[in-house]
Amino acid sequence: MKNTQLFILLFAIMFLSPIGLNISILHSQTLHHGYKIGFSVPQLSDNGNNEISSGYKSRFAPAFGIFLNDYFTPNFALQLELLYVGQGGKRNEMQPIPEEELAGLPVPPGVNLYADFENEAILNYLEIPLLAMYKIHLSDIFNIYGEFGPYFGILINAKSRTSGTSSIYLDKEGNIPLTDIEGNPLPEIDFNNERTISDDIQTLNFGLTGGVGVGFKIGSSELILDIRGSGGFTHIQKDIKDGQSTTGALVVTAGYSLEL
Repeated sequence: MKNTQLFILLFAIMFLSPIGLNISILHSQTLHHGYKIGFSVPQLSDNGNNEISSGYKSRFAPAFGIFLNDYFTPNFALQLELLYVGQGGKRNEMQPIPEEELAGLPVPPGVNLYADFENEAILNYLEIPLLAMYKIHLSDIFNIYGEFGPYFGILINAKSRTSGTSSIYLDKEGNIPLTDIEGNPLPEIDFNNERTISDDIQTLNFGLTGGVGVGFKIGSSELILDIRGSGGFTHIQKDIKDGQSTTGALVVTAGYSLEL
C-alpha cells in the first residue's frame, strides 16, 4: 500500500507542478494551477444490516490540496486535483460494543452487547478527482461554475477512537444490564481507547463527485470558493462481517488559482 501511495503521490506532484506542466501538450488555451484548503463533513453509510457499522453520523475533518485547470475554451475546462480529505463518522449513543472492546467477556458468536459511549471512525484519504468544469462569466471579475467527475482515493490511515464509560446491557434500549451470577450489574467499562484499523479497510476507494463554485478574478489570478459532494462506490471493509459501508462527504474549500 505504501508503495502505491508513493507512486501516485510522486506522479501527481510531477504533473501538477510547474516543471511537469512544461511537458503537457493537451491544453488548447490556458492552464491554471492553484491551492485550496477547507473542511470535510463526511458520512459513513452502511449498505447491510450490520449493527456494528451502521448508525454513524457526520464528523468534521480537514481537506486541502492542489489542482490544475486545463481550459479548452473560456467556459470549459478539465480539472485534476490531489487532495487530502478526512472521511469517517461518529456515534455518541447506545450502540453495540465492538469485539475488541469487550475486555475478554465471554460472548457467544453472533450476540451483541450494548453500551453508551462515543465511537469515532477516522479515515484519511489521498483523493484524485478528474472533473469536467463549465464556467459562466457573469462579469469581467465574477464567475460561477459547475463541476462533475470521478475520483479515486487511496487510504493513508484509519483508526477507531472510543471514549466514555458505561455499564453493559443485553438490549439496545439499555433496560437489561449485564449482571454477575448474584444478579448485580457488572462495573462500568472504560472505553477510552484508540486503535489502528488500516488493515481492516480497503486501500482503494472509487466514486463520483460534483459541485458548484464561485470565482473572483484578480488580474491573472483568481480567488475561489468551492462546495461539492462526493460518494464512494467501494465497500470500505475488507471483511463483510465488519460491515458493507461506503463513505462520502460534503467538502467546502477556499482556493487561489494562478494562470501559467
